[in-house]
Amino acid sequence: MKQLTYLLLFIMLSISVNAAVDVTYLFDQQNVAVVAVDCLNADCSSVQNFSGQIIKGPQSTDGSVILRYPDSLATQFGYAEFFVSQGFRPLVGKHNWSTEGQSGIATASQSASFSKMQNVCKAVVSKLNVSNPVEPYKPVVINTTAQLDGTTASAFQLLNTGVAYIPPSLLQEYWGADTVVKLEILNGTNIVESQQKSFAAATNNAIIAGTSVPVSFTYIPDSEGNFVAKVTASVVDNQCRSQKDQSSEKSFSVATLQDQLYSILRNIRVNNPIPSIGDTVTVSVDRITNYAVNNSILTPVPAILEFVVMKGPFMQVVSSVTKGASANPDAVNFVTEMFDFIPLSADVHTVVVRARANVSFTTANPEITAEESIRINLPLVPLEVSVIPVSGTAINSSSLTITATTNRMTACRWGFSDVDFDGLVNNFVTSDGLSHSAVVTGFGLGNNAVFVACDEQSSAENINLNYFVENIIENSVLTNSTVTNSIITNSTITNAVITNATITNNVITAGQITINGFTYDATINGQVQLSQLMPLAPVASFTQSDTIAQQGREVVFTSTSTDANIPGPLNDTLSFVWDFGDSTTASGAIATKRYTSEGTFTVTLRVTDRFALSSIAQKTVTVVRGNSGSNNGGGGGSRSNARSASNTDSVVVAATNPPVKKAAIKIDDDSKTVPVVQRETEYTPVKLSSVKKNNDLFVIKLLIFLNVFLLGITAVLTSTLIRRRKSL
Repeated sequence: MKQLTYLLLFIMLSISVNAAVDVTYLFDQQNVAVVAVDCLNADCSSVQNFSGQIIKGPQSTDGSVILRYPDSLATQFGYAEFFVSQGFRPLVGKHNWSTEGQSGIATASQSASFSKMQNVCKAVVSKLNVSNPVEPYKPVVINTTAQLDGTTASAFQLLNTGVAYIPPSLLQEYWGADTVVKLEILNGTNIVESQQKSFAAATNNAIIAGTSVPVSFTYIPDSEGNFVAKVTASVVDNQCRSQKDQSSEKSFSVATLQDQLYSILRNIRVNNPIPSIGDTVTVSVDRITNYAVNNSILTPVPAILEFVVMKGPFMQVVSSVTKGASANPDAVNFVTEMFDFIPLSADVHTVVVRARANVSFTTANPEITAEESIRINLPLVPLEVSVIPVSGTAINSSSLTITATTNRMTACRWGFSDVDFDGLVNNFVTSDGLSHSAVVTGFGLGNNAVFVACDEQSSAENINLNYFVENIIENSVLTNSTVTNSIITNSTITNAVITNATITNNVITAGQITINGFTYDATINGQVQLSQLMPLAPVASFTQSDTIAQQGREVVFTSTSTDANIPGPLNDTLSFVWDFGDSTTASGAIATKRYTSEGTFTVTLRVTDRFALSSIAQKTVTVVRGNSGSNNGGGGGSRSNARSASNTDSVVVAATNPPVKKAAIKIDDDSKTVPVVQRETEYTPVKLSSVKKNNDLFVIKLLIFLNVFLLGITAVLTSTLIRRRKSL
C-alpha cells in the first residue's frame, strides 16, 4: 500500500510541473549572445536570476536563441531579455510569456534585426579650459606646467525601453562608445604639441551611454606667444555606421606680465547639462580681470562680458547678451558671472563666454582676453525629409525645381552621386530652416538619379530619387515636323502630326496631337496638360483587413491603386489580378480569401491599364491555427497577438505536442525588442501587458494532493490495525 501511495504522489507531482513556453528568437546575424532576468519592479531596475531556462544559448552561432519561460509568471513584472551581436547595437526585450498555469509546452517565435547607429556618431567635447595650476589667477607662464581640462560626452544615449537594468557583463562593450580624444597645441598653423587618450571597452573605460568623462592633458610651454589648444574626439566604435569628429578650441597666451591687462575665465558650467526644450538654463563661469604693472603687482579692474548661444553644426546665433561687470574684490579671487537662456528647439547648443577689461587707458603690451565655451545637447528628433516632385515622376525638361520640407531646422544639399551630406556640393536655398528649394539642372533622356541629404546624413541615410525624361524639346519652334511620344516645354509646334497645335508650358491650347494612336483635338475639347495625354503606368497599392488571420477566416483585400491618367482625356481604365501566395488567384478591385493552411503568404496585386502598362504591390499575411475558445472559431492551440521585434506583423505562434488546452501566449501588442542605445533617434518604449492568473489549476492540484495525502493516512491506519489483529 505504501509503495502505491508513493507512486501516485510521484505521478501527480510530475504532471504538475510539465508546462512551459518555448520562445525562439530569430536574428539576421549568426553570432548572438543572450542574457535574461526576472524583473522585480515596473521599470526592471531591480532584477533576479532568470527563473526559466536558456535552452539554446547563451552563445549562439546560427542566429537563433531559445528561451523556456515558466508556465506562470515568476513575478508580476515579467522578464527582460538582452540580445547582443558584435558590431551592432544591443536589442532589449520585455515580455510576459505564460501559459497561465496550464499544462503542456507551448511555442512561439519572434524575429528581430540588429542594426548599427543610423545617425552619425559624434562625441561632443565641452568645457575646455587652459590654466596655470601654480598661479591660477595668472595666464600660463613659460616652463610652467599648463593644465588642459575638458569633458567628452558619449556618442550614445540611453532611451526608455521600459528596462532600466543593464547586465554588467554587457555594459562596456554594448552600452559604451569607444572613443579617441586627441590634443593639439597650435602656434599659428604649426602643431607644437600632440597628445592622445583612448577610451575603450577593451580597457574597461569606454564612455557609457548618457555620461561624460573628464579629459585632462598637461603641457609645458617653452616660449611666449599666443596659442590654440584643440581637443578632438573621434568615435571608433564598431556599432556606428559612420562617425564625424567633434572638436573644441581654446585660445590662450603664454606671457610674463608687464604693463598689461588680462582676463581669465574658468569652470564654466550649467545648472542642467541635458535640459528639455523650454527649460531655463543658467550658465555660470568664474572670472578675474586685472591690470599687471609687472608680474607681481596686480590691480583688479572692471570688465565687459559677452554671452553668445549658438545652435547646430552651422553655429546659428540664437541669443547674445553683452553686459558690464564690476572689478573682482582682489587680484587673486575669482567672481562668478551668470547668464540665463531658454533653448527653443532640439540641437547641440554651444555657449561662448568672452571677457575683456573695461578701462580707458592704454598699455605697453596687448591685452589678454578670455574665452570659455560649453556644449549642451538637446537630443534631436529623428530627421524627416519629404521631397516634391516625388521619386518616379516623369518630367519634361532638362531642369527641375525640387522642394524639400524637413521637420526640424537644418541645411540640405543635392547631387548626382550617392554620397553623404559633406560630399554633396549643391546647396538648397533655405528660407526658414524647414523649407528648402533647388533648381536641379543637367537632366538627360531616360532615368535620372538625384540624391538629397540634409545636415550630416550619411550615404545610407540620404534620399534617393529618380526622375524619368522621355524627350526634351525646350524653347523651340517646330514646323512640319513629326514628334512622337515627346514631352515639350516652352515650344511652339505647327503643321506637324501634331497638327496646327500650339503647346506652351506643357499645355496644348489649340490643334490636334496624336500620341500612341490616340488623337486629342484641343480646339474642340479645350486645352489640356500634356501629361494627361501621355500614358503613365499605374501605381499599385492595397489594404488588407488582417495581417494575422486564423485558418478559415475571411481576409479582405482592397485596391487603393492610382493612375495619373484617371480621370483624363485618355479615359484610362484599370484591371486587377490578385495572387494570394498559395497558388490561388482572383480579379477585381476587391478580393476576399480564406486560407486553409498555416504559414506566411505573400499577396501580390498586379494593376494593368488599357495601354498595357502595369505595376505590382506586395504584402504578407500570416495564418495561424484557430483558437477553439474564441468567438471567431477555429481549432485549438496557443495564440499570440504579438508583433515581432523587428516591428513587422509576420509573427507565427503555433502550439506543439502536447497541445495546450485553453492556453494563451500573452504579450502586449506593443511589446517588441528595440535598440536601447541611439543618438538622436527615438523608439517606442516597450510596455508590459497584464497577465491573468489562473487559480483553477492550483485548486485542482491542491485537491489532488489532499486526496493523495488522505489516501496515505488511510493506508497507514489500515496497516496498523492489521498488525494489532495479528498480535491479538
